[in-house]
Amino acid sequence: MSELVPVPNLLSGPVVPVINSLRLRTTGPDQFAACSLPEAQRVYGGQLIAQGLLSAAATLESPSRLPHSLHAYFLRGADPVEELSFEVERTRDGRSFSNRQVVCYQEEKEILTLSASFQEPQGSEQFERQPPKVPAASDLVSSLRVLDNMDHPITKFMGPTIPFDIRHVQGAIYETPDPKRRSRQQVWMRPLEQFPSSVPQTFHRAFTAFMVDQLMLEAAVRERGLSWSTSGVSLASLDHAMWFHQHVNVNDWLLFDCSVTDIGGERAKGDVTIFDTSSKLVASASQEGMLRISDNGSETGHWGFQ
Repeated sequence: MSELVPVPNLLSGPVVPVINSLRLRTTGPDQFAACSLPEAQRVYGGQLIAQGLLSAAATLESPSRLPHSLHAYFLRGADPVEELSFEVERTRDGRSFSNRQVVCYQEEKEILTLSASFQEPQGSEQFERQPPKVPAASDLVSSLRVLDNMDHPITKFMGPTIPFDIRHVQGAIYETPDPKRRSRQQVWMRPLEQFPSSVPQTFHRAFTAFMVDQLMLEAAVRERGLSWSTSGVSLASLDHAMWFHQHVNVNDWLLFDCSVTDIGGERAKGDVTIFDTSSKLVASASQEGMLRISDNGSETGHWGFQ
């Protein structure tokens, strides 16, 4: 039998639409359904990744096994109004690891494929990368102020998908480009609402996957001397991989160290390492996406996935 991962019961606040999108329904053996964020122009990739991971977790015989990695491909765009369905294949259950294959459908068309691996908690000697030295989140300006004052399509797309307090170390590029065209940036982020202590670790990891997708290719936009408001920019997620190294607490500030490793062929590859406030490396992710710029700049920029 499938047992859904518990999600927080929040009654009000900007995080509620995200929670509702992650509240799955069982529709059959290892089959689940979910809705999308309201008022979004396109289905947000981070939402699909989190939903797929929670679907896979719901089929585990041992709830103590936690997700440690996932690999996903975005196949086509989806309608945010229509319901999404997830079908899970129980690929393998070993002594320490479990593997799952997930396919997301909408109107019988494949939207996303996702592979996830889960592991029983095990101890061993540990090495971890140290975070960059950056100002604390309390010393930086919240990007919510910038978004609130913008009148641009990007705010209509991002508004429903970012119920977070976001603080850029190098400054936000929602309206204007970074004049230094840096290929690396750091961002502090946490949800605007706190989750109860009873929320399981699997949900914290799925929510982190939801959050990080928003930043995966932003360093590429910054390096190209663009902003999210630049006319003619089209950005779409193609594939996404993520690893969880230690327990994550999304109630705390998380530091996202973002970099771009390649831009070419109308594609860009971004990498993110995630640290908590105690300097622990808790997760990392890589993503390749489409990055196109109209020659005449006449197209309205859009963001989503192919």
